[in-house]
Amino acid sequence: MIWDDESNYIRLERNRWWAVEGQRYACYPPLIEYHRNGELPITNPDPTWNEFFAGKSTWLRLERKGDLMTASYSHDGKKWREAKQFKAKLATQLRVGLVVVNTSIRELNVEFDDFKLTTN
Repeated sequence: MIWDDESNYIRLERNRWWAVEGQRYACYPPLIEYHRNGELPITNPDPTWNEFFAGKSTWLRLERKGDLMTASYSHDGKKWREAKQFKAKLATQLRVGLVVVNTSIRELNVEFDDFKLTTN
């Protein structure tokens, strides 16, 4: 997550939910949300019923070059695929962090590994 304030932030996440109407799991491959002034001008790709996230681990990357954001993902930490590029008007200095959200009644176990923050 990249955070300016409660109305201006970007979330990139691995996700999965039980879609009752389809009686199976669905996901956004991956979920991308850009909240600007409380609005949601850039958001997810279309959801998929396919098993998108391979295995127990997913690597996520957000890169910022000026106003250009690039969201990428990897299933092995080596081969990266671009999910989306978009312009985001955010402050020069931001907070960066990791977030876990669980809306299920089941317990969720998460491990963060290989977390890196780099600047150019």
